Amino acid sequence: MYRKIEDFIGAWETESGLTQKLLDALTDASLGQAVADGHRTLGRIAWHIVTTIPEMMAKTGLGLEAVKAEAPVPATAAAISEAYAAAAAELLERVRAGWHAQTLAGEAEMSGEK
Repeated sequence: MYRKIEDFIGAWETESGLTQKLLDALTDASLGQAVADGHRTLGRIAWHIVTTIPEMMAKTGLGLEAVKAEAPVPATAAAISEAYAAAAAELLERVRAGWHAQTLAGEAEMSGEK
């Protein structure tokens, strides 16, 4: 659990930067590759990572607009990467503008857990 907004921001900048590098490495050809027979493709997994940002933040009361949680998987790796960059930047902007130490002390239900 984070106790300071600055701690969350630092962790988010590091982790979202690493995720961005991974998404930037995808190619259009790699998007259709399944990780195992009958499982999600790399494109679907990448898009799940992107859409999880607005989905989870909505549960904290922090609505994001850069990407809709229910948006369909884009056809290109560049579009997925650009969407992630937009969602990650918007989350950071909204946290800086609207969160405070008391926000971090609250609980939100996600996937049936607090």
